[in-house]
Amino acid sequence: MKNAEFDGLVVEGGSLRCAFTTAVLDTFLVHGFNPFKVLIGNSSGAIALAYYMSAQRKHVLSVACEIVLDSRFINYRSALTEQGLMNLDFLYRYAIKNYPLDEDAVDLNGKEVRIVTTDFQTGTPLYLTPKKGKWIRYMMASATLPLITRGKVEVDGRLMFDGGYSDPLPLDKAIELGAKNVLVLRTRPAISRLEQSWSDYMATYWHRDNPALVEAFETSWKLYNDTADKLMRSPTGGASWSQIAPDHPLQSDGYFISPEDIMADYRHGLEKAQDFIVSLRD
Repeated sequence: MKNAEFDGLVVEGGSLRCAFTTAVLDTFLVHGFNPFKVLIGNSSGAIALAYYMSAQRKHVLSVACEIVLDSRFINYRSALTEQGLMNLDFLYRYAIKNYPLDEDAVDLNGKEVRIVTTDFQTGTPLYLTPKKGKWIRYMMASATLPLITRGKVEVDGRLMFDGGYSDPLPLDKAIELGAKNVLVLRTRPAISRLEQSWSDYMATYWHRDNPALVEAFETSWKLYNDTADKLMRSPTGGASWSQIAPDHPLQSDGYFISPEDIMADYRHGLEKAQDFIVSLRD
C-alpha cells in the first residue's frame, strides 16, 4: 500500500509493552509518515498516540526506562491498596515535570481522534474526543487498571477505567468513524490469543455486586481474540486493514521488567517499523 492509502490508525495498549508501539510511531515521525484521519488509542497505546501526534519522539521511551525500577511507580506492597501495584499518580507527576505533552503541537484539524475508556457503571466502551486541557486526564483514565492501578478515574463527571476491557482492539470503531484502510499497531504477536487472567478473576470477585462490570471482566479476552482473528482474515466489504505486530512475545510483558527489557522491545519495534516503511516503497 502507498502512504495515502492508510487513513486509520489503531494503537493497542499493554502497559510497558507500549515500548514496541512507541518505536513504531517514533519511526513514523522520522519518516514523516502520518496520513491518518482516524486515530484511536487504548490504555498505554493512547499515551504513545498522544506523543506521536505532538511529534515528541522518544518521550514515552524515556519515561518508561527511567521509572520502571522506581519503587514509587511499581510497589508490590501496594498491590491490594487503593493505589494499586502501579502508581499512576507518580507516573503523571513524573511525565508532567520531565516530559510534558505539548498539547499546542497536536494538530486535530480534519482528524477523528478517540481515546478508549470503559464506563465503571455499565462496563461499556467510551470513546473520548481529546482536546486541549483534557489529553492527560483522558490518557490516565484509559490506562487505569482494576487492581493493578488505582482502579477508576473520574472524568467529566463519570467514573472510567482501562478501555482494554470493553474494546481492546478498536478496529471496528475506526471503520465506523470513516476509516477505509486501517493500520493496527499490536503489542502481542499476531497469532497470540488471550485467556482470562488472574486479575480478571479477582476483579470479577471484587466487583461481584455490579453484573455489568463482571461481564466486562469475563468477556474482554474474548473480544480481544475475536478482533485478533478478524485481523488475520482477508478484509471483506468496504474497509481493509493491516497490522504491525512483534514477531515474538515482548520482554516488557508482566511486572518484573528492566530498562533493558524495554530497550529490547523498542529496538524490535524500530526494525518492524522500518520494514513497513520500506514495504510502502516496493
